Amino acid sequence: MAGACLVENLIDEEAAESLRAFLGTCPIPVAAPDALTASYWATFEAPTNPVEQLIAVLRRAPALDAVLRHSVGAEWWWQDTDETDPPKVFHTDCNLCFRDGAAERSYPDWSSVLYLTDTGGATAIFHREEVLASWPRTGRYLLFPGSHLHCVLFPEERQHFE
Repeated sequence: MAGACLVENLIDEEAAESLRAFLGTCPIPVAAPDALTASYWATFEAPTNPVEQLIAVLRRAPALDAVLRHSVGAEWWWQDTDETDPPKVFHTDCNLCFRDGAAERSYPDWSSVLYLTDTGGATAIFHREEVLASWPRTGRYLLFPGSHLHCVLFPEERQHFE
């Protein structure tokens, strides 16, 4: 898919375990008074936690340089799911704020998924007639334009078609 980038083995199992441990204790971000969404923001300088350290590494990754070279930072959050959770429905990543009595949406230039396990359903990204599906694999990193509609599919057995 044009604009999407898939990087394998961005982190190893030890780094994934460290990130899972950190996120297990990380407080959920607090939304600003005029916002309906909440996330963290990190610059590429002076990381203060394992996620921000990873973000700094991503910025310097040769496979991502062409895409991220003009970025000034990254907004981040996480989704903790298990087998009993329903899939994440179709959406675009956006922040929704109220300004002067009206809802205002802003979209990121890029959205991404870093898989910390091998379990769960594929992330499906849609753009015009194109669809890209990425199955979870520890260390896999998926980067795509933030305006693209995407979802998470049910974690069924993978089907191979000839």
